[in-house]
Amino acid sequence: MEILIKLLAELRKARIYVVLLVFIGFFAYIFKEPLIKRFSSIDAGTGKYLETSRLVNDMLTNMLHDTKSDRAYVFLFHNGVTYMDGSHKKKFSCDFEIVRNGVQPQAFQLQDMPISLFPDFISEVKDSVFSYKNIKDVKDYKTRMVLESQGITSLVVYPYFNKQGHLFAMVGVDYLYEPQCLSRPIVKKYAQEIGEVIEMANQLEK
Repeated sequence: MEILIKLLAELRKARIYVVLLVFIGFFAYIFKEPLIKRFSSIDAGTGKYLETSRLVNDMLTNMLHDTKSDRAYVFLFHNGVTYMDGSHKKKFSCDFEIVRNGVQPQAFQLQDMPISLFPDFISEVKDSVFSYKNIKDVKDYKTRMVLESQGITSLVVYPYFNKQGHLFAMVGVDYLYEPQCLSRPIVKKYAQEIGEVIEMANQLEK
């Protein structure tokens, strides 16, 4: 009888361990990849636009993971207001954005921004890359204030030029909380690939 009691006690212990292992395994599975939020200006579209949106968001998600960043995004350039003389007020908007769980998205606040308000930022991106391990080193006060308001500590932004040689898109990642080592080669690779996908999709829709 005493042996049976001991055996039952051991079985109870084993059952507790199994429950604990299942519990730990469940949460390990849930949190093996960071949860993300997505934004796309064409998520509500159909056909090729929707497919492009999904593809770009998937690529941004991969870039977010590969660079261990907190935000990944694409800015696209477009015409804004048309003046009476037929000229356009050039603008740019954040058309795609991926953020880690707990990170505040910014895309909705970054729409239809006049290029004329950020000439230094645009110029620096066009030169090759806008990259700062610590944004306190950003010389342009206006740009630095906007970045700080978004909680950014480090960032990398690469340009994508279309086949005509015009600046077509800017692809980047943000780091929050603490300045980070930057993953410039990874962002550069994704910027080229993402830019090509969006440019090709635009051409097919024409």
